[in-house]
Amino acid sequence: MIRAIERGGSLLALLATLQQSLVAQPCFLWTDPGAVGPDPMADHAMVFDSRRGVSVLHGAGTWEWNGAQWSQGSGGPSRRTEHAMAYDSLRGVTVLFGGLRNTCLGDTWEWDGTSWSLRSTTGPRPRRGAALAFDEVRGVVVLFGGLGCPPQLSELLGDTWEWDGESWSQRASTGPRARWNHALTFSAADGVTLLFGGQSNHRLADTWGWNGTKWTLFLDDSGILPRANHQLAYDSQHGVPVLFGGESKNGVLGDAWEWDGSRWWKLRPPGMARTRHAMVYDSWRDTMVLFGGTWISGGPLAKIRESERVVPPVGDLNCDGCVDLVDLSEILAAFGECDQARTFDRYADLNADGCIDLSDLAALLGHFGHCE
Repeated sequence: MIRAIERGGSLLALLATLQQSLVAQPCFLWTDPGAVGPDPMADHAMVFDSRRGVSVLHGAGTWEWNGAQWSQGSGGPSRRTEHAMAYDSLRGVTVLFGGLRNTCLGDTWEWDGTSWSLRSTTGPRPRRGAALAFDEVRGVVVLFGGLGCPPQLSELLGDTWEWDGESWSQRASTGPRARWNHALTFSAADGVTLLFGGQSNHRLADTWGWNGTKWTLFLDDSGILPRANHQLAYDSQHGVPVLFGGESKNGVLGDAWEWDGSRWWKLRPPGMARTRHAMVYDSWRDTMVLFGGTWISGGPLAKIRESERVVPPVGDLNCDGCVDLVDLSEILAAFGECDQARTFDRYADLNADGCIDLSDLAALLGHFGHCE
């Protein structure tokens, strides 16, 4: 292709050879459903009940979101923060563990959509800031990490436990370093429970996978800002875990990333900065659902947000609906990079050949001025 240009071929002629191979990466756009429901919350927990098609939230009580309106449940676990939840899709129940209410809690509850049941008061030691995920292959809920509370030592925990619906069993005491305020999700595409980040003696940016027998370090430094109080959710429609938000040493974050099994890719455009929020993937409606958390300043929020993947015009790198000078400047800034680089911008790789080169520039110029 480059030789054709050197021989006098025009960029438009080159573009004609590219049309069938051009790729527009999806934009990750957040919307406000405008619904009124729970009071402002932070450090709460939420799961998606795939049997009933609702997002289940617990913090200051129990709430469910069906995509149009909120409904409130009653009874069950005490009001708490920094607890962890996962949805057991085989048994059709939401599992809740631990959290903080004056001191750390170590109780295990299940919600069947009608009522809560206290299932266990033994197992993992009481803790806050742990994370849960449901392993769909082995049919168990996986717990990792957290922070213990006085009168016991406020120690960081790095143990791995599994809940089979009847009892807890400890599966490992080694693996990722001890931490809290990390995130877990089960990645069906990888067949592992995926862990990212969290807080140790500093914020972390490592990526691990648990296969039921051992932890495997995928990336020690994932190329993402180290963070805690972020969220992970598995997008089953597109087969990717999605990470959003959290807080780094630089402040509250609003970036989104997806995992392809070997590396993280940044999604565009950035969303509203949020930390200590809850986020789930609604597989019935193919959307991420986010509620609450805190922003750059101020107290907890009561806003619900939903995201959708929208395919923009080819060449619209910043997802504003038009191919313009902003997009041209971005592709020129990334020119010459290939996908081995940690800063590689796949949005600028319009023909998905792994490098940002003349063919990508030609493709953008061929669509310049197009808006949707």
